[in-house]
Amino acid sequence: MRRRGHGEVTASGLPEGFMENLPATGSDDDLIRAMDADLLLAAMDALGTQTREALLLRYREGCSVKDIAEALGISVSAAKVRLSRGLDRLRELFDAAAKEAAA
Repeated sequence: MRRRGHGEVTASGLPEGFMENLPATGSDDDLIRAMDADLLLAAMDALGTQTREALLLRYREGCSVKDIAEALGISVSAAKVRLSRGLDRLRELFDAAAKEAAA
């Protein structure tokens, strides 16, 4: 599978109060809520634009997977994959940061 290049994403693109507006609807949401806001901003910077958009639509705007797929012009299954891979990548980044902090 070929991947398209991703543009650089900056934390300044996130709206003010990003963490306060996240809905709490499940275990992945709980994971995101528990994260430090500064670390989350840095982790979001490390994601590609497409992944970041999907995560923001889901966790900032509260969109359903179907709504995300329609907004991004992709299939529902592609939206699910994008969200899942994005959350996996965030977990990896936070695990690395936790190990670094413990060292």
